[in-house]
Formats: sequence, structure tokens, C-alpha cells
Amino acid sequence: MKSRTACKRCRLKKIKCDQEFPSCKRCAKLEVPCVSLDPATGKDVPRSYVFFLEDRLAVMMRVLKEYGVDPTKIRGNIPATSDDEPFDLKKYSSVS
Repeated sequence: MKSRTACKRCRLKKIKCDQEFPSCKRCAKLEVPCVSLDPATGKDVPRSYVFFLEDRLAVMMRVLKEYGVDPTKIRGNIPATSDDEPFDLKKYSSVS
């Protein structure tokens, strides 16, 4: 059975991928990006999109702190706690 989560490099080399996150051991050892291919577009995508987003968020929070902005004070439209403002559908103009 073909693995759907094998990285791009292991697939191209037709070798077994250990599917570790955020990088398989082969890609980590060779110090190459460990990405997958999106079957719909054929473009590179992160192997774990959630892990990718968490990493990006951590970097952005660090940069905000470097510029004197407290990222914990920034609130979006989606409530994270029961103390937050409720979701406001009107903030999305494309939704009627």
C-alpha cells in the first residue's frame, strides 16, 4: 500500500519514509526541506499544516514582542475563552 503522508523526497527516491514530524530522519540528516506534494496542485506543502501554522505563529509572536507589541493582548474574531467577545458575523463582508 502506498503511503499518502510520505515526504516528497522519499516518494521521488522511492524509499520508505519514517513520516516523522516536522521532518523525516532522511531529510533531517541531509538538511533538506521535508515537504509533501499537494495532489490537487502538484505544489510543495508542509507535511503537517498544523505544525507549520504553530511554528509561524511562534515566530510572529516573537517578532511582535521584539517590536514592543504584546501578542497576548491582540484579539481576533474567534473567541478563545469564555471571557472573550462573541463571534461577530458582520466582520466578514463575504458572508451574508
